[in-house]
Amino acid sequence: MGRSPRGARTAAVALIFAAGAFAQPRASLPQASFDFGQVVRGSLIHRDFVLKNLGDAPLRIERVGLTPPILPRERLPGMVPPGGQATLRFVLDTLELNGSYRGGVHLFLNDPRLPVARLHFGGTVRSTIDLLPSPVVRVLARRGYAGSGSVEIVSRESEPLLIHKVEHPGGRFTTALETIEQGRRYRLTVNMKKDVPGGASLDEILVRTSSKTMPVLRIAAQTAALERLYPDPERLDLGQLSPARAGKPRRPVATITVYGLSGRPVPLLARSELDFLRPEALAVKPGADPQIAIHLTPERMRPGPFRGRITIYSANPAFPKLHVRVTGTVSEK
Repeated sequence: MGRSPRGARTAAVALIFAAGAFAQPRASLPQASFDFGQVVRGSLIHRDFVLKNLGDAPLRIERVGLTPPILPRERLPGMVPPGGQATLRFVLDTLELNGSYRGGVHLFLNDPRLPVARLHFGGTVRSTIDLLPSPVVRVLARRGYAGSGSVEIVSRESEPLLIHKVEHPGGRFTTALETIEQGRRYRLTVNMKKDVPGGASLDEILVRTSSKTMPVLRIAAQTAALERLYPDPERLDLGQLSPARAGKPRRPVATITVYGLSGRPVPLLARSELDFLRPEALAVKPGADPQIAIHLTPERMRPGPFRGRITIYSANPAFPKLHVRVTGTVSEK
C-alpha cells in the first residue's frame, strides 16, 4: 500500500529533524602555534590565525582566554558558518617582557570534539638594556666584615646610554659606578659596610638613565651580615625532574652554599630524607665558602610530587646541623 500524503509529510519532517540533530560544527586551525623568534623589548608582535568550520552547523566562539599581554587587534567573530572561515587577529606588546615568553589564546567553542582550541605564542624578548648577570646584587659576609657585589649595565640602544643618577637608601651600603665602555657598558658595585647590624635586608637601587624606553633601571640589593652558619638557599625548589634526563651524565641539579665559614676549613657532611637525592660535599678552595652539590639517582625516582629536607652536618659545635627544605615533582618520563 502507498503511504498517505499526511504520513509522507510526517516522515519528511522527521528526517529533517534527524538530520539537524546530527549536524555539528567542526573546528580546524591550520596553524595553531607561532614562534616569533627573538625580538627587542618594546616591539609589537602581530599574528593572525585562521579558524575554519569544516562541519555542517555554525561554529560559535563562546568565550576567549588570553595570556597577558596578548590582546585582540579587533573584535573577534562570534560565529563561523558551516564551510566558512574567520581570521583572528592578535597583538603581543613586549614592553613589559624580558627573556623567554610562552603564552597563548584559549578559544572555548561549541565543537564537541574540540571544546577548547589553543593558540600558542612563543619566543624570546631581549631588553635594549640588560642587567648582567641578573638584576639582583647579593652581598653576604660575616658580621664585622665588608662585602661587595656588582652588576653590569649593558646597552644595545642606537643612542649612547648616559647614567644620570644612582639612588638608594644609605644605611647598609654604598655604590660605585665604573665606566667600562662609554655609552654602552657600566659596572655598578654595591659595598656593604662593616658596621651594619646582623641579619638580611632587601633594598632597591634606582638608576636613572637617558634611555627613552627604560629611563629608570631597578636593581635589587640583597645584603646580609651573617652571625651564624647560613645555607643558601634555605628552601630549594627543584621544579620538574625527568628520570630519563637524570640518567645521562650531567651537572648537579642544584648547589647549596654554606656561608659563615670563609677562611676556616670546617668539614661538612650532608644527608637527604629523599633517597633519590644524593648530596655531596665539594672540595673547599682556600678562602671560599663550602658547597654541597645535589645529584640524582634515577633508578630511585618515582613519579609525583615530593617534599623533604637535606641536613648538613658541621664540625662547628655552635651550629652542628643546618636544614634545607626541598620540593619538586618527578615527571612520568
